[in-house]
Amino acid sequence: MELSWSHALIPVADMPVMLDFYTDVLGFKVADKSVKDGKDQIVFLSHLEEEHHQLAFFASDHALGTQAQGAHFAFRTKSLEDIKSLYRRLTDDEQVKRVSPVTHGNTWSIYFSDPEGNFLEIFCDTPWQINQPFSESWDPTNADDEIVRKTKSLISERKGFSANIRNNV
Repeated sequence: MELSWSHALIPVADMPVMLDFYTDVLGFKVADKSVKDGKDQIVFLSHLEEEHHQLAFFASDHALGTQAQGAHFAFRTKSLEDIKSLYRRLTDDEQVKRVSPVTHGNTWSIYFSDPEGNFLEIFCDTPWQINQPFSESWDPTNADDEIVRKTKSLISERKGFSANIRNNV
């Protein structure tokens, strides 16, 4: 049997705030929803036309609000420029906490907390593979060629370093 990830269901305390963040900041589209007594009960969100939803929010009195939910979600994007653009948006948004750029050698990632404390990671692949774990901070405000050069210098002598044939930077 081969499994592929489809979606996650997340309890939310403040549906309007979470919807604004995920649609306005992260670019998700509302695919479907269930409304009761004029309030959204379940909202389905996706970035992909072929997926009805990647995330579903459900209104819950038991959601922890602005305390960490204990959830971690990671999303891949296609380019370093996407990551750098997202970094600028996140650092300008007061409701986003713990913005942390990290390279794992095989990815350039931005970690951050959404308005209700869920911990997200958005990343793009680097052109290399490296044995894990590896984690170093990086500066998304640098030029692309500087980011590539610095990352490669951090990892090129480490165990398991190799070119990654699945993507190009």
